[in-house]
Amino acid sequence: MREFLLCIAVIGTLAFGFFLMKKLDGFLDENHKPDESDDDKEYPDCVFLSDKLSEEEITAEIKNFRKTHKETQIILCDSGRINLKDRHDRSG
Repeated sequence: MREFLLCIAVIGTLAFGFFLMKKLDGFLDENHKPDESDDDKEYPDCVFLSDKLSEEEITAEIKNFRKTHKETQIILCDSGRINLKDRHDRSG
């Protein structure tokens, strides 16, 4: 008789634990919001394409960048005429 009561108690405890964990899992799934800053950490906001890259490498870099960034804009400039570092400092 003791063994039977022990088995019932163990089964009840396991069932209660399963039920409790199922409720907790549902609560955590419902309240979890993905952090947008995590995506920003994985991919850079901008890519520098130097004149040392081949056309194929530049095309590949642009394609990879566009896969991870929805609103991609391309600006071409002569680095000898425009100082991008000063422009970035003023805008940021």
